[in-house]
Amino acid sequence: MHRLVESVRSMAGVSLPLSAMMAAAAIAGGLLAARPSNDRREFEMWVFAREHAMAYESLLEQYKVNHGIEVGLTRISIDALLQRVRSGLFSGTPMADLFEIEYVSAGQLFRGPADKVGLVPLDDRLRDANLLDQINGPSLAAWQHSGVQLGLPHDVHPVGLIVRHDLISHYGLSLDNVETWTDFFQALRPLLDIDQDEDGRPDHYLLSYWPSHAGYTELLLRQAGGRLFDHRGLPVLHEGPNPRVLATAVSWCIGPNRVATEIPDFSDTGNRRKARGDAIAYLAPDWMTGVWKNDVPDAAGRVRLIALPAWEPGGRRTSVYGGTMLAIPTSSERIDQAWELAVELYFSPEPAKVTWEQAGVISPVRSLWSSSFYHQPDEYYGGQPIGSLLIKLAPDVPHRANSPYLRAAQSELQAVGMRLLEHAEQTQTYDPALLEPIAREYLERSSEKLARVIERSPFIGGRQR
Repeated sequence: MHRLVESVRSMAGVSLPLSAMMAAAAIAGGLLAARPSNDRREFEMWVFAREHAMAYESLLEQYKVNHGIEVGLTRISIDALLQRVRSGLFSGTPMADLFEIEYVSAGQLFRGPADKVGLVPLDDRLRDANLLDQINGPSLAAWQHSGVQLGLPHDVHPVGLIVRHDLISHYGLSLDNVETWTDFFQALRPLLDIDQDEDGRPDHYLLSYWPSHAGYTELLLRQAGGRLFDHRGLPVLHEGPNPRVLATAVSWCIGPNRVATEIPDFSDTGNRRKARGDAIAYLAPDWMTGVWKNDVPDAAGRVRLIALPAWEPGGRRTSVYGGTMLAIPTSSERIDQAWELAVELYFSPEPAKVTWEQAGVISPVRSLWSSSFYHQPDEYYGGQPIGSLLIKLAPDVPHRANSPYLRAAQSELQAVGMRLLEHAEQTQTYDPALLEPIAREYLERSSEKLARVIERSPFIGGRQR
């Protein structure tokens, strides 16, 4: 029986000194005390997602039968897991033989040269096992540091739009000919005139989005080909399409032609507003399709999933949001066995099936995409086989690099978005073309601020100064 241990999130969001981190790791390590001390063959694996733990249980039981090795599977909150992994890598406290970590937290580990991070490089192992071609290419990039593959991707996380198909149909509208964001808002604009409660606001805004949500802003930038860091790891928030996209997204939230409203995820209030239809469309990575099933049951049969509208004709119809990697620390005494287990967990159909059915997550292993479980009609989405659409979008998710400063860059993106919104409201500037130079100015200041922080680091772009 695998131990699924919930650790308390008492340290969430707190920056701790190294001594406190080590103490916290020692306390958390006490959760594993139930393991027999004389069992030298047992693996330890840490995960943060309940659905992942569920997906692995059956396979790990079979692994014990086949190899005589029990895997202690421990589930820990995201923040506590990051603290324990950092403590293990940087100060040598005991840690797992395998661990999963999410996208933003993983960037915290990518400091200094790749061979000093403390994670096993996987490039040669992937090539020797002929596995590289089986993995969706863009899904690998987020787990590379200085060109070295330090983790296996667990997922793809293509992004679509969950739309209230019932309301669109009720008012005689259609999204059949929609290709771009401009097309999308034009097709649904008649809904903005409906105000049955006479409160002076539309009953149905067209999109749930607000600049305070940096993750959604980032996925819009990436969809347009934007990036937060260049190949050297230096911030470039102000470059490329970023100012134009941010200015346009802010213009959705203000003025007489406002189309967006803020409906929070993971809250009772937000879920009630989703069920009521306060917005018609919602940005949705694959995992959000599963969240809706659990959190908004009243929307069953009333929603559909569509590709993201592109920023320009012929443009990308998806983006990416979130992610998980599986890594092996160099401190493990069972590196070869850990790699063997990692391959079984990530390339076998059974865990992929459970993860899809429980959480709506698409595997990055392309050979699994033809599996029948991805292509079944989904009653929640009105019988639509949403897995087929997500798999169609998966190869086109944008490449993205990770960084120890990703969280700081996202904070800057949020602050700039809200500042630009405030400027637009105060000056009554609603035209994105007029907001774009202001957005560029604000983003350039944020890039310079981040660059100064990075410059003070002993490591730049993975190279020691």
